[in-house]
Amino acid sequence: MLMEVGGSRQPRQGRRTKRGNDMCSSNSVAEYKLTFYGAWSKEKFPRMYPTSRPHAQWSKLVGRTHDKSHQMWSEGNTSSLAFKKFAEEEDSELLEMQVQGYDGVYDTFSCEPLARGEGKTSTVILADGTHSKVSFVVRLIPSPDWFVGVDGLDLCQNGRWRQKVSVNLRPYDAGTDQGITFTAPNYPSHPLQPVQKITAFFPSHMASPFYYPEYRKLPRIAHAEMQLVAQYLRRGAASSHKPNGESNVIVYGDDMVTSAPATVASSSDRALVEMTDEHSHSASGNPSAEELTAEPVDCRVTEWSEWGPCSKTCGYGQRVRSRRVLSHARNGGSVCPLLQQQELCGGMSTCNWKHFDSFSQKMFGTGRRQRFNVDHRAQQG
Repeated sequence: MLMEVGGSRQPRQGRRTKRGNDMCSSNSVAEYKLTFYGAWSKEKFPRMYPTSRPHAQWSKLVGRTHDKSHQMWSEGNTSSLAFKKFAEEEDSELLEMQVQGYDGVYDTFSCEPLARGEGKTSTVILADGTHSKVSFVVRLIPSPDWFVGVDGLDLCQNGRWRQKVSVNLRPYDAGTDQGITFTAPNYPSHPLQPVQKITAFFPSHMASPFYYPEYRKLPRIAHAEMQLVAQYLRRGAASSHKPNGESNVIVYGDDMVTSAPATVASSSDRALVEMTDEHSHSASGNPSAEELTAEPVDCRVTEWSEWGPCSKTCGYGQRVRSRRVLSHARNGGSVCPLLQQQELCGGMSTCNWKHFDSFSQKMFGTGRRQRFNVDHRAQQG
C-alpha cells in the first residue's frame, strides 16, 4: 500500500497561453510540482530489511533551487557540517539556514517525511532562468549516514524549461560515519571520507545490507518527478511582500504575466535522468542525463511458488522456493528482485533413533539389570 503525503504548497492557477512560450530566460520564473516516491521494500531489499526499532522509513525532503555557484552536496566531495548533521541525525536546521537570496539560493523547500519505506510526498518549487538548478536530499531511516538525492539537476535544457523530469535515485554514503549496517553504533569517520554511491558491490562486506553480488546494480530504492505547472514572466522589480503561510514563495509585482504549460508535453521535452553506468558520474556528481521518450518500466515477476521438500530427512537442512520473470525492466526501471529464497527446515525430532535401541540391547541385553561378582584373589593366584 502506498502512503501519500501532501506538500505544504499548492500550485498557482495561471491563465493558459499559447504553447511554446517556455523559454527559461533571465526574467522567466517556472513553477514545478516535485513528487518523491519511496520504493524501499522487503521484496526488493530482503537483506537485513529493518522491520522494527525503527522500521524502514524516509526523513523529510530538504532542498533548494540555485545557480551554478551553489553546491548542497556532491559525489566525490566531503560533506559540510550542515549536511553531516542531516545525514546522521536528520537535523536540518543548519541546512535550512541557507535562505533564498543568499549564496546563490533562489527557493528553499521541503516535503513531509514518509513513515514507511514505500509511499510518496510532494511540494511545489520555483526556479528562474539564472537559478535553474535543483538539489535535494532525503535520509534513509535507520542508517549511519545514508541518503538519496539530486545534485544540481538543471531544469532548463536548450534554453527551455523541461516539461517533465524523472530521476531514479540510488543510495549514497555521506562519508561521515563508518557504520555499514542500518543500526550500527556511532563510529565517526576521521578524516571525513568523500560522498560515495552505495552499490551492490560497495561496501564489499557481507554485513552490508546492500551487498548483492548477484546483481549488476541495485534495484531502484526511490525516484522523483518534477512536472512543470506554470510559468511567470517577470517585468517589475522583486517585491519584499510574502503572503502568510507561503514563506518560501517568491512574489513579484502585479505586472507578472502567467503562462501554464500544455497538458501534454512533446516527447522531446520529456527527460529521464538515470545513471548510464553503475560506477560513472560527472565531475559535479550529478547523474548522467539520458534523454528517452518512454517511461521507466519495472521488472515483473510471478508470485512465490510453494516451498520445496527439505534437503534432509534427519537433522537440519534447507528448502527452496522460486519465482519467474514475467517481463524484464526497461528504460531504467527497477531490476528484477531475487528469484530464489532458501530457509532452514527439519530438526532432530525428524530422526529415527532405532540404531541407538539396538546398540543398547547388545550392550545391556533386554533391559534387566545384572550384577557381577569378581574374585580378585583368584586373579592374584
